[in-house]
Amino acid sequence: MGRSLLILAAIGAALVLTRHQDTDNNGLRGWPWLMLGLGLQVLWVRFLSREVAPPATLHWLPALALLPAVRFLWLNQRYHGLWIVAAGAGLNLVVMACNGGLMPIGPGSLHALAATTVRSGVALALSKDRLLDDGSAHLAYLDDRLVLAVAGLHIACSPGDLLVAAGCLATLGEEVWRAARDARGAVPWRCCADRGADVPGVAGRA
Repeated sequence: MGRSLLILAAIGAALVLTRHQDTDNNGLRGWPWLMLGLGLQVLWVRFLSREVAPPATLHWLPALALLPAVRFLWLNQRYHGLWIVAAGAGLNLVVMACNGGLMPIGPGSLHALAATTVRSGVALALSKDRLLDDGSAHLAYLDDRLVLAVAGLHIACSPGDLLVAAGCLATLGEEVWRAARDARGAVPWRCCADRGADVPGVAGRA
């Protein structure tokens, strides 16, 4: 899910760039919540996961990182695409909660990534994953079992991650459409304002 939060942050930044004004009705709100979620993910992936045997209580950190992100999604619920993101995040949160806080990944997916083999139940370094076979993992069909090639790299993702990515793209398309619609609605007003002097009665009222 860490990569999903990064996707969400990137798409959110793109949405901000499509808006020239920051008003109560435009743009995304609650950025500190999203940054908090990303910060917790980075804390686990870059630091805590590298420990030989991180305490089991810390395994819940990646799952807890989703909660601030859910708050961010709630504050921006007017974006229909973010409901798809919320569905994907919810799937990831459920499967992680059912497996001790970390996202399970099967031996087959780990082998496809050409990663070093570890014993079952061990948390993987530089990842929010935990190696569990299908017989040991709860809701295994929602784990990081999908291995995709992206820009020459193989990455493992879950069905929830795909929903998050699709929702982010839908949200970006939605915002681009809104920006284009607002621009079309503003153009006639600007044209009339510029030509006001040529319209009878307008110059006098100006």
